[in-house]
Amino acid sequence: MADELTYRGTVTYTDAEGMTKKDLNVQMKHTLHGVKRIPTLLYQSPNASVEELNIQHLEEPGSEAMHDLCNHAKNLLEEIPSRVSTHVAGIVKRVNNLVLNSKDTVRAADMRYAVLVLLQELKQDRETSGELVKLINTLADMQRICYAAAEDRSMINVFRLTNVSFLHYLMIKECLPGEPSSISSRKLWGQYIHSLRDHVPINYRVVAISSIMAENEERQFSLLKRITKSSASYSKPGHIITNILVRTHFQDKAPTSSDKHQQNKISKAGKVISSERTTIPIKLLRKYPREAQTHCERIPDFLLPGYGVYWHIEGEEVVFHDGPNDKPNSDGPKLHHFRATSLKDERKYLQQKWQECLEQRVRVPACKLWVYEDQKLIKKVTTTFLEMDHNSGPDDEITSMEDVCEVEDHIEMEEQSESDSEEDEEVIRVERIDPEPDLDIETGDQEAASQIEAAPRIPLPHQDQSPGTRIRMERSNSAHTPTRTGSVDQQGTTSSPTPCLSEQNNSSDGHRSSVTTPSSAGRENLRGTVTMTPPATPSFSPKDKSRDGLKYKTKLGTALAVVLGDVPIVEQVDKRKAALKAEPHNKFFKKEYDSSVAQVSGQQSKHPHKDRKAFEVWERSFVGEKGRLPSAVDVEHSDVASVQERKIRYAEHLLRSFGVNLQMT
Repeated sequence: MADELTYRGTVTYTDAEGMTKKDLNVQMKHTLHGVKRIPTLLYQSPNASVEELNIQHLEEPGSEAMHDLCNHAKNLLEEIPSRVSTHVAGIVKRVNNLVLNSKDTVRAADMRYAVLVLLQELKQDRETSGELVKLINTLADMQRICYAAAEDRSMINVFRLTNVSFLHYLMIKECLPGEPSSISSRKLWGQYIHSLRDHVPINYRVVAISSIMAENEERQFSLLKRITKSSASYSKPGHIITNILVRTHFQDKAPTSSDKHQQNKISKAGKVISSERTTIPIKLLRKYPREAQTHCERIPDFLLPGYGVYWHIEGEEVVFHDGPNDKPNSDGPKLHHFRATSLKDERKYLQQKWQECLEQRVRVPACKLWVYEDQKLIKKVTTTFLEMDHNSGPDDEITSMEDVCEVEDHIEMEEQSESDSEEDEEVIRVERIDPEPDLDIETGDQEAASQIEAAPRIPLPHQDQSPGTRIRMERSNSAHTPTRTGSVDQQGTTSSPTPCLSEQNNSSDGHRSSVTTPSSAGRENLRGTVTMTPPATPSFSPKDKSRDGLKYKTKLGTALAVVLGDVPIVEQVDKRKAALKAEPHNKFFKKEYDSSVAQVSGQQSKHPHKDRKAFEVWERSFVGEKGRLPSAVDVEHSDVASVQERKIRYAEHLLRSFGVNLQMT
């Protein structure tokens, strides 16, 4: 500050040396007071007027659609899992984990892609409500229109963006009622949704939203950071700027396809967006009458041509003519441009058209109207515009207000009583019921230390659940699983109780099949508690129960080899297990077996985490390539994923059998 003041001649060098920092700051503010920089668009011709440059209507938009869409989608993905069933919440969390959590920095493009992947998964899921699908679909449709090219801007797209943003707002009120549970009310109902509903549609009337986005410019920040961290010399400050300029210059000339590949991936996933006409249930327009009138005030130029031109009623829904096959009407509004108008003039234009709708008694999709004059309420009316038997065609003129409107001075009291009588909507959370594990359980006497109380069964990965994102569920089957006392084979001989064997008979050899069923994976002891045994290798028929030709003498050893491989500890456990089976009451064998189980469980506990990480890597690559979450069929057909999934199932099941409590989320 001392150098700047002395260079300007404001103070002398002698005075500057005796001034404190506070005095210099005060003098600097006094010196620079009233100094303004030349606007960016006037740098080429600083002496020219804004009228000569034709930028007299140039304004700064009241919103940034890129940040509004990104942050609003982020808030929704954070709040939705706490408001839906456990099954649907698992889908949302899994998409969030696979698409976003693997990124060091979540960009707006990553959030757009996550919304599209989530929309596809929710559409394929049968348990997801139609309101939630419509909530995500409207958000994806808003993204599509905002990122559309400037040449795609038309009055139909302007009409659709306004309708979709309003419908999205209503879906938030329906799907997420009451106070938010995971985020604050300001995040959910703050500037992001306000900007998307109120400002972005009006901005789109005069300029394409994609033209005022700074996404490509903001990408330069990451490029500059990467260049500086990798090649700049911090010991020489002058080298940093020179290095950035040189490397950025050659970076721009070098051919790159990362951005193009990203856009192609988003465009491919965007095919899932519904392109039908926007429809809003009449019951929602009746439930939120003030919001309905506010929406009508944003589209009065589309309502002025009359009923049937840009909207009509079909059944219990209001249908807006904003589909891809709809064409602008000759009597409808014309497309405006930012060089011929401004946002301020556009708002005045909408207010003028709304006054014309009221004066001409035009039918609008609203059941109640509040009429203002100079910001003063002068009339409150109830209309029959949303009734199917309303006598008004596309060209009919309503002659008087009394024909369609009935003045009500006590509307506010009625609304208050209606709101008081409304009961809070109860969100029912359905606990997930996992499918049975497809594991063969070892038969024979396994009354040794490997039998414990049943733990949660391990589900196969399906569209809403993977081995890396399973949810632990406690079950108690003692009240549902009957105790088996034995069975009679075809020769009439009563066999010993073997609850893990299938009840099916082999028609070819007359013997009972030893293939287990999912419902027979547990065993009941005398107290009625279900017990679980280690996972088994493929079962053998009763005539071939010997394991002489196999490397491991017990099925426990074979299962451990699947997870740990052929290591000495597995052979040790297998030998001690075989000795304990031969003499189950030998205390020395039991002590040796328990000691080896403690050692192998410690080594094995590290494997599920590593296998889940490897499985998640495959999941992310699948989502990036296919644009959807993998299903059980996809896992089965993949050589890598099927092996990892099998190791995870065996590892978790064995740890539970050894008494290790797994708490996974």
